[in-house]
Amino acid sequence: MTPVLQARRSTGLESFDVDRARWGSDKADGLWFEVTTHQASGVSPHWSIENLAYSELPEGWRLDVPEGYDNARGEYLTNLYCWEHETTEANTIEVLAVDGDRRFLRLTGQVVDWDDRSDPAVALLLEAWFERVPMAGDDLAAIVAEEVAKAPAPKQFGHIMKAVMASVDDRAEGAVVADAVRNALNARFG
Repeated sequence: MTPVLQARRSTGLESFDVDRARWGSDKADGLWFEVTTHQASGVSPHWSIENLAYSELPEGWRLDVPEGYDNARGEYLTNLYCWEHETTEANTIEVLAVDGDRRFLRLTGQVVDWDDRSDPAVALLLEAWFERVPMAGDDLAAIVAEEVAKAPAPKQFGHIMKAVMASVDDRAEGAVVADAVRNALNARFG
């Protein structure tokens, strides 16, 4: 069964088929979620929640994100794009189940009505499996560079591998990490 993003509007319940639900988390950029949808009418909301504190999302984990903009940090935390960008408010993220890197999540939130801003807020609900996005090459390179910079000599391969693998949390394959560490050590020590 295809998961759907439900939007309870003053005109009734609208459902949008979910094309993709993804999440990512690393110590440098924090935690983020992204949902892309479509509907036969052509309306295709895209919902993202980002810039959150790092977490590996264990089962039972829950986070409330009451406002879509963090004034203290000067950052947007949420965005729903339908016809234009709007922050979502009163957001809750819950981990209902874990299967390897996949997480079955319930996301809820509220947003101004995209057709009539004078209508009451639209209540959003999504329950779906979210796929984890593997670590990007630049993220891995930054972690490797940091660990290699600490190495006093080129024979620290094992110690560096252990530190990098602990940081990447199995989001990069060991062979890929090993190649990156070897290249960085060769670049630094020749």
